[in-house]
Order: sequence, then structure tokens, then C-alpha cells
Amino acid sequence: RNGPRGQETEDLRRSLLRNDQLLRTLSESRAFPSFAEGKIAFMPTFKFDKGSGRYDTSHKKRIPAWTDRVLFRPAFGVQVLEYDSVPTATHSDHRPVFGTYRVSLVGRERGKAKLAQKVVNKRKKKR
Repeated sequence: RNGPRGQETEDLRRSLLRNDQLLRTLSESRAFPSFAEGKIAFMPTFKFDKGSGRYDTSHKKRIPAWTDRVLFRPAFGVQVLEYDSVPTATHSDHRPVFGTYRVSLVGRERGKAKLAQKVVNKRKKKR
């Protein structure tokens, strides 16, 4: 159920994602060419008060962010099965992030076979 508090949290998450530096950098192709990231459906994972679930309550009032990320190359049929954080890990001001992926090796093996065939063909031509 998405009550007033849940909607407020979702609005904050969306607002922070719109201003996320890594997402902007990836979309503008300024870094990590040909890399992708799974959909971020979890709250920011950094700038917590250590040992709690509260974002920075110090005088600094730092803006929450996603600093621990998992990037992958979407080639060869990589499918994101799960991309999430562990909000119960409160031992740090970071929350760990993890991903579970399905990777198809079929395309990769075909690519290797084609390359091997090219090498064989070049050697035959040299003889």
C-alpha cells in the first residue's frame, strides 16, 4: 500500500534520481561507454547516521546519494534479475548494493568460433 508517507519517500527517490551524477554521465556518454546499470528501485545508500536508518542529521545535512553501484556490459544477453540494497546493514553510513544477473554465453561462444574461423582462413591463405 502506498500511503502519504510512502508517496513522500517515492517522490524523494525520484527527485534524487533525476539529479544523480552517474545516471547523467551514463546517459550523456561521458564515462563508462557501453556500460549499463539496473533500475534503481531502492532508496539512496549513502549518508546515513551510522547505526541507524536515518539520513544525515548532523549540522552538515548532506543530501542522500547512491554511491555504491554495480555496472555491467549489456552485451551477450545480460539480464538483470535483481538489483537492490541491504537497508538493514547499519554498521556504516553506506548500505551495501548487490545485483543478480543472468548471462548468456551462447552469443559469446559464437563470437569466439567466428574469430577462430577467421584465423584458420588466414592461415590457409598464407600456405
